Amino acid sequence: MLSLYIPKIKKIPDLLIYSRKVQSPRFGEITHFTMADTRTSEFAGTMYTKKVTEDLFSQYYPTLSCYDSLKIEYLRTEESGLGYGRAFINLAKIQSRKEGCNGRVHLDASRVYTPRRPPHIFYRKCGFTSIYQDRIKYIDECIRKHKQLHWSMADNLPMYLPLKKENTCKVSFYSKILSYINKLKKLSQ
Repeated sequence: MLSLYIPKIKKIPDLLIYSRKVQSPRFGEITHFTMADTRTSEFAGTMYTKKVTEDLFSQYYPTLSCYDSLKIEYLRTEESGLGYGRAFINLAKIQSRKEGCNGRVHLDASRVYTPRRPPHIFYRKCGFTSIYQDRIKYIDECIRKHKQLHWSMADNLPMYLPLKKENTCKVSFYSKILSYINKLKKLSQ
């Protein structure tokens, strides 16, 4: 007789997350995350991420010349204000480390999927920033004054989670050396 040991669960987690690698015609190979809320037995949301290598003149991590980063291609929750979006962002940070991206996460904030409630303010509250500091200041002002983002400022905005200074400096130094070596190789050819 075969016996299986099944540990007792003291508490069912509030959120269940399922992930799988899929081939998408639009994004290529991505990791698709699906979240369910066990408290309500409802579908909570979905997120697509993709590991990418960014080259020179990146809009996301301006101090680095070449690096790997996890891009959130798509993030959608069924309801806002219940913590699902933040759970997905935290999951993206973990996934970034698993995929060798050193915690780098970036995305393009857009009002395409939610024109009445653009996600820029949400991403800013989660710690995202951008090289477009005038738009970041405007978003920060909207947060302070509890205002909604004007549609003209809610177009695509490249945003990224900044790294700690000590990590950025080390990575930046090594990436600059690699960039310099690559330039020398191109000149010698």
